[in-house]
Amino acid sequence: AWALAQKHPQRVSKLVALQVPPAPVWRANMTVKQFFRSWYMLFFQLPGVPETLLSRNNYEAIRKVFKESVARKDSFTDEDVEEYVKAISQPGALTAATNYYRALFRRSPAQNRKALTMAVRCQVHTGSR
Repeated sequence: AWALAQKHPQRVSKLVALQVPPAPVWRANMTVKQFFRSWYMLFFQLPGVPETLLSRNNYEAIRKVFKESVARKDSFTDEDVEEYVKAISQPGALTAATNYYRALFRRSPAQNRKALTMAVRCQVHTGSR
C-alpha cells in the first residue's frame, strides 16, 4: 500500500496504515529492544508455517491476538474480532498479510540504503478521477 501511494498517488484517494510504517522507515528505526519485540517477523519468514498455525482451529490464534495480546483487553469487541477473522480467512488474505513481513527482510543492505534515500512521504492526489 505504501509503495503504491508513493509511486502512483493519482491511484490512491485514501490510505490508512495503522502501526505499519513504510518499510525503509521501519528498518531505519530498528533497535535491539525492538528486534526482540518483533520476534514474530522472523517466524513469518518460514514458508507456509505461519499460515498453517494462524488458521488452525478456525483462526483461534487470530482471535487470541485481538482479545489477549493487546494493551487494553476491551479494545476489540467480539464483533470486531469476527470481522478481522472473516477478512483474513478469505483465500490468499493470510498469506498476503504475512508477505508484508517477509518483504521486510528480502532487501540487501545496499537496497535498504537506496530505499531510505527515496522520499517516504506520500502526496495525495486531490483532483477528481
